Amino acid sequence: MLAENLIKNGEMKTNLNWKGDKAFVVEDDQRYLLLEGSSGRTVKVSQKFDTEGLDGVLVKFVYKSADYKGSGLRLRCIAAGEIASNEEFEIKVDGKWHELSWHCSELLSSFDHTLSIELKAGTGKVLIDKVSVTAVTNEKN
Repeated sequence: MLAENLIKNGEMKTNLNWKGDKAFVVEDDQRYLLLEGSSGRTVKVSQKFDTEGLDGVLVKFVYKSADYKGSGLRLRCIAAGEIASNEEFEIKVDGKWHELSWHCSELLSSFDHTLSIELKAGTGKVLIDKVSVTAVTNEKN
C-alpha cells in the first residue's frame, strides 16, 4: 500500500499549488518544475501540507542539472513563520536524474507546515519532479 502524498501536484502536471519563484518547462513530453539560479539571491518554491497527528515526514523528489554552479539546495519545514527543521544538500551536476530524500522529524505543534525547496545563490538551472511528502510515525511500545 502506498503512503498518501501530502503534497498536491508533486508530478508538476499543472501550475497549481506551488508558490514562489516557479517556472515550468517541458522536456521529452514531460513537465518539470524549473528553479533557475540567481547569483544574488536564493530562489524558493513552497507548498503547505497537513501535519495533524504526525511525528515527522519523509520528503522525496528527483532533480537534475547540467549547469548549476552554486551552494546547492536547502529544504525547510516551516510552521507559522518559524523554521521547524532544515537541511542542506549538494547538487550533482551531470545532467542525470538523482533522488533526494530527507526525513524531517522536527515538526512544530501546528496542523500544517510548509515545505520550502530553496536553490541557494548561484547560476544555472535545476529541474525538479515527483515531489512527495509522506507521514512518518514513531512506533511506541
